[in-house]
Amino acid sequence: MDKVAGFAQNGASVSHGGTTITGSQVTGRALDLAVPRGGTAAQQAALNNIVQYGASRGVTVRIIPVR
Repeated sequence: MDKVAGFAQNGASVSHGGTTITGSQVTGRALDLAVPRGGTAAQQAALNNIVQYGASRGVTVRIIPVR
C-alpha cells in the first residue's frame, strides 16, 4: 500500500521498460486485490482495515472476490 501511495510523488519520475511516468501524469492511485470468496469475519475485518488504510493514504482499494 505504501509503495502505491508513494508512486511518482513530489514530481519524481519512474521509468520501466523504456516508458517514463512523471508525477504530474498520475491522477489517482488504486490497488485491486483479488481474494477468495467466503472469507471469515476476521478476514473481512482485515480487508475493511486495508480499504480504510488505503483511503487514509490516498489509495482507492478495490476488493475483487474470486472463486
